[in-house]
Amino acid sequence: MRRLVADDHRLTSAGIRKHLSECYYLTETKLPTTRTIRNLLCKKLKLRARRPAQKPLLNEQQRKCRRTFCRKYRKWTVDNRKQVLFSDECTFQQLGAYVNWVRRPIYCRLLPKYTVSTMKHPASIMVWGCFSWHGRGRLFCAKGKNC
Repeated sequence: MRRLVADDHRLTSAGIRKHLSECYYLTETKLPTTRTIRNLLCKKLKLRARRPAQKPLLNEQQRKCRRTFCRKYRKWTVDNRKQVLFSDECTFQQLGAYVNWVRRPIYCRLLPKYTVSTMKHPASIMVWGCFSWHGRGRLFCAKGKNC
């Protein structure tokens, strides 16, 4: 089972059971139940089913820009950082949640094979906010039909 999950970390307990029946020609009575498979994965192999971390889909140029930014400001003092105001806008929309599970070891949450890429979708409502060393600012709703 450890090899199966290592090869395909999105495999469900039902998928593992099906694979066992196909590859080892086990009869229905000799196959472990899906509950038994989940117990083995969780308790013996320490591979609980977890939702994958979501990370933005970045190309190589975007990664390079982020590294450059980090290197540029990594030696800033606390006084330098006190003078910065961080702001951003965010779009919210109500969509059905697609639940996706992966089986992964405890400390491997952000490894690429255990994550799901995300992309932004058309807006339903947009808000803008800011914060600094001194606290957070107000949240503003962008003008539009939903505000």
